[in-house]
Amino acid sequence: MAKPMNDGEARSWLEIEREDDLDEELEQAIDDPRVPRVLRALLASRKKSTLDRNTTFSEPLRLQG
Repeated sequence: MAKPMNDGEARSWLEIEREDDLDEELEQAIDDPRVPRVLRALLASRKKSTLDRNTTFSEPLRLQG
């Protein structure tokens, strides 16, 4: 039988997803210096989004709430 979780152990799926996103951002930041200069220039030339990443992902969740 599974052990019941107390309030300190229970985390919402949203908290888990945000932590996972932060981990991915950190991994990408670490890998950035390894990306070839030509590819970095290509990525920099792409059109940037007018919305920040947090807004892009949090607003649909807020609207569903």
